[in-house]
Amino acid sequence: MVCGKSLLVSQEIESVRAILVERIQRLVAQVDGRTQRRLHWAYFLLSAATLWISLALTVCHVKSWALPILLSVVYIAVFLALARFLISRKFILAILTSARLLVLSFVLNGLTAMLALQYLIGYWWAGALILAFEFVSAWAGAYIFSRYVLPMAYELLSIFIGPRSGEYNSASPQGRSAKIE
Repeated sequence: MVCGKSLLVSQEIESVRAILVERIQRLVAQVDGRTQRRLHWAYFLLSAATLWISLALTVCHVKSWALPILLSVVYIAVFLALARFLISRKFILAILTSARLLVLSFVLNGLTAMLALQYLIGYWWAGALILAFEFVSAWAGAYIFSRYVLPMAYELLSIFIGPRSGEYNSASPQGRSAKIE
């Protein structure tokens, strides 16, 4: 306690955060349509320049591009599956319903990310191949487990506890007995 006030880090962080949020909201409120369009064009041009530079680097440094492209299919599938679980649908809809120039900029950024992936695969071929086979083997293991092992486990379980009835019956005991209740 200093001067009758408690010194808590969380209170200080909240006060600084509140000031920053207020400044950002004030700045966003001052942006008019013309400034917003300029920012969209600047972002688009920066995205296009980044794509062009990434393409030039990939062409210069990756000698054989056919195999890295085939290998990147595995990586893109894994990244999209992870994105499906990690990115909210609300965020994706917000991106897709934004200005068309921004959506085009996001597409250019996606292409740049794929070129960066090509560059990394070409640079680190052995590790990328091992990791891709790990992804494929994990998928194959999950498929075999869900397709063959899990149904056999249910069959084995029915040997010990009896067959499962397919229909729900509210009159059946369902684990209850009159002694307990």
